[in-house]
Amino acid sequence: MEFRFDSSQSVSPGELPSMLALMRRSLCVKRAALHGFFALVFAALWLISLVIDDTPEFVGPALILTFFAFWMVWNASKGSREVMKWRRVMAIGTPAQGAVTGVNEVDERWSRWTWKPGWVVSYRYPDSGGKVHTGKSGMLSRRQARRWKKGEACVVLFNPQRPEESVWIGKRSGSPMTE
Repeated sequence: MEFRFDSSQSVSPGELPSMLALMRRSLCVKRAALHGFFALVFAALWLISLVIDDTPEFVGPALILTFFAFWMVWNASKGSREVMKWRRVMAIGTPAQGAVTGVNEVDERWSRWTWKPGWVVSYRYPDSGGKVHTGKSGMLSRRQARRWKKGEACVVLFNPQRPEESVWIGKRSGSPMTE
C-alpha cells in the first residue's frame, strides 16, 4: 500500500503525551529503574553484611554492585536520549497520517512478580516527500494497545529535517487512508 502525505492532519497541544507519559513509554527508563532498585537492595545487603561480618568479602559484592550501577546509568542515559528525541519531535514535528502495521506484546518480565508485559504499536507513515517510514510507539498498557488494530489510520508527528524520527500520538485519524 502506498501513502500520500495528508497535510490536513492536526494535533492540538492537549493531545500530545506528557513528559511522564513519554517516560513510561521508554523501556530503557523502566530498565534503569529496575537496575537501580537492584543496586540499592544489593548495596543495603552488602552494608548489613559489613556490619555483621568481621572479615567482609569486598571483591564479589563490589563487582555485582558495579554491574547493576553500570546498567542503571547506561539505560537511564539511553532512555533520557530517547525521551528527549521524542520531545524535540513534538516541539517541531509535522503531523502525518499513518497506518498501524502491528500490535505486539513485549515481555520484559524477569520474574512473575517484578515486571508486567507491555505492548508496542508499530506504524508506518509518509513524509512530505512521499517516502514511507516506520516507527514504534514505545511501551503501552494492554488497555491502550487493545484500541488499535492492524491497518487502522493513526496520527504521528515526524521531524521535518529527519523524517525517520517520529512520535506516536495515539490519536485516530479522522479520514481514511489515502492511496
